[in-house]
Amino acid sequence: MDNNNFNQNILTLKCVNHQNFQAKYFCLSPQCQQRRLICQNCLNAIHQQHFDQVKQISDLFILLDEKSQLAEQFLRQYFNQFKELQEIFSRTIKALQYTFGKLSDQLLEMDQNQTISFLDQLINFDAINVFLRDQVSNKLLKISEMLSQILQKLPLQNISYRMPRQLEQYLQQGQQLRQQNLNKEAVILFDKILQQNPYNIQIMLEKGECLIEQNLLHEAQFQFQEILYLDPRHKQALYKNGNCLLKCNKYDEAIIQFKKCLNIEQNNFEALLGLAETLRKMNQLIQANQQYDKAIKINQQSQQAFYGKAECLKLLNDFINSEEMYKKSLTINSKHFDSLFGLADCLKRSKQFQEAIIYYDQSLQFNPQNPELLEGKATCLRTIGFNTEAVPLYQQALKYDPFSAEILKGLGASLRNLHQYNEAITFFERALEINPNSSVSYRGKAECLRLLRKWDEALVNYTQALRYDTRQFEAAYFKTQLEYIIQQLRNHEQNLSINPQNFYSIFGKAECLRLLNDYEEAEKFYALAINLNPQYYNSFIGYGWCLAIKNKIKEALDQYNKALKINEYAVDAIWGKGECLRLMKDFKQALNYYKKVLILYPNHYISLSGIADCLRMTQQFDQALDQYQKILQFYSRPCLLYGKAICLMNQRKYQEALQALSLAKGLAPSNQYIEKAIQFCKTLQQIPQICQIILSLNGVGINQNQNQ
Repeated sequence: MDNNNFNQNILTLKCVNHQNFQAKYFCLSPQCQQRRLICQNCLNAIHQQHFDQVKQISDLFILLDEKSQLAEQFLRQYFNQFKELQEIFSRTIKALQYTFGKLSDQLLEMDQNQTISFLDQLINFDAINVFLRDQVSNKLLKISEMLSQILQKLPLQNISYRMPRQLEQYLQQGQQLRQQNLNKEAVILFDKILQQNPYNIQIMLEKGECLIEQNLLHEAQFQFQEILYLDPRHKQALYKNGNCLLKCNKYDEAIIQFKKCLNIEQNNFEALLGLAETLRKMNQLIQANQQYDKAIKINQQSQQAFYGKAECLKLLNDFINSEEMYKKSLTINSKHFDSLFGLADCLKRSKQFQEAIIYYDQSLQFNPQNPELLEGKATCLRTIGFNTEAVPLYQQALKYDPFSAEILKGLGASLRNLHQYNEAITFFERALEINPNSSVSYRGKAECLRLLRKWDEALVNYTQALRYDTRQFEAAYFKTQLEYIIQQLRNHEQNLSINPQNFYSIFGKAECLRLLNDYEEAEKFYALAINLNPQYYNSFIGYGWCLAIKNKIKEALDQYNKALKINEYAVDAIWGKGECLRLMKDFKQALNYYKKVLILYPNHYISLSGIADCLRMTQQFDQALDQYQKILQFYSRPCLLYGKAICLMNQRKYQEALQALSLAKGLAPSNQYIEKAIQFCKTLQQIPQICQIILSLNGVGINQNQNQ
């Protein structure tokens, strides 16, 4: 602004105390607490005591010009001193590098005098180092602190004359753009303001938040740091800077920012939440959980705090409380994807597979192409025995993540359960290409190979499974059994190579093949054994077993009858005949044969179970229940618990039935019949309540109409 324009502008200035009068003077007294822009009335009444500090308003332009020139001179002098200091530092660093730097490679080439000189300089270095630390470093630190204090004393963000009306319009427009989520356009306007008013903290905050929304974290962090240069105790800048550092995975730096904020305000919710999130990312779960508790105490409507606490608890294997926190999070925001996903995973880990599927389905509504969701739901279905439904979900998951070892081994397991062993092996092998240390994949492959009668390969894979996880007890059991049976089989085969008519080796080989699930081959050798010795009843029993496994019940019954003609007390034959009769639904005759077994062996568990099943199938539920309960005192088997539950349901004891089914599920989590029974029992349990509601709608109580 030139002098003429200035003179025109001051004619419009009014006295603050007397708005009807033109301002003619301004006051420069530091001790004056009154308005500095005054008229003649104010001069006579208020500013008379420091009249010498009052100037005519026409002198304001000259004063401003003088102050501007002084400021320029001071800044130029300050800059030159800094530049000179920088040059001195540069020369000192070069000299130190020349004297002491990179000499280890040259040490072997030094002669005696050079080595002595070098040692002298090393001793001298310690003295120089002490001087640099005690004198230079400490003084530089003090200078830095002094400059920071000067910067903080300047009311840069409060200078209103740097915010003309046009810039205020930019601010309003920028805030409107932010509300419309047009953050990029808003930043352009905020930058225009900051060009003329670079110390406006409000604008810097607004810009920083816009940059965060655009995921420009480094740029946002720079804005918050600029604020902290001006005001190191600015709480918003501290926790927002911390959040940027957290998102950039700079956890240690983020914690420093959050703690600085909490030192200023110990109950600052945003800082507590940010600190909790950072500690969780650093896997310091107990400490994170404590911070989440503090945050929740301040804000019980924070969905993110409940979600974060739920994640911590889940990782600490506290699934019950984790489930509660996820549900509180969803109470606040029922569509929060991470909470839905987290709850589904939590329920899966706590083996609540049916309920987990419900939340996987809800999550898939928001993200139907998420491979982890598809894999999670598929695993739940597989675990409760619905392998046919699980396979397409695994296949869909592989489309989106073809290199997931979890998906591949899950698909392999479902195919194995569906008896598609060769296909299952393919997926177990693909899983092992990605994760060659997976004991689960080795065990799954081994089981398929065993069932395909590739016993040597199965042994190799069982061994690998145990190599990576010695707690694979099932693998250890099958490995031990397989090794023993294969050794016996080889012994029998060696004997038969010497004497092909050796009866005991023929029968022994048949037994080994049966135990190895090679029923077709086992039948052949049982038939050979029968031809050689038709009076050896165990051959008929083994033959009958193979036929029954292949669901050839009538043929199996015929073999058991032949065994009983030779030895009417052959327990396995009596029991086998009872099983065949039960499967043929001749429960009365089956009961007779089970009872014959018990005469010979009173604690024959399988016969006791068969009697209970026959009683249940003939709807003798009270007797069946007594039988199940007697057996369960000694043997806890899922089939027994299932049978007991069916009896209890028929007695309308639904809660007890559910308890029995829950125990059965714990022993056999992959059994779909148990899952279906649980759902059916829950439905039956609700029927009286439904009837009560229907009757109450008609104005009739259920007690009045119980006969109906």
